[in-house]
Amino acid sequence: MDADGRERERDDDENIRSEAVRFIARRALIWFVPLALIAFLLIGLGLPAWGVVVACLIAYAVAVFELDL
Repeated sequence: MDADGRERERDDDENIRSEAVRFIARRALIWFVPLALIAFLLIGLGLPAWGVVVACLIAYAVAVFELDL
């Protein structure tokens, strides 16, 4: 393999990694920021234990759904 082939392969690897980071960041913004806001809302309503439990259960369900576990 010549130098150009190795450079192209390295660029492809970097593009794949940056696309993966963007995908994860997009999922975090779509799912976990609203879940955090819901948890804070439930805590603010005086349900601290239930707020944390509900947020954790929803986050777990979303992670299972998104990652196809």
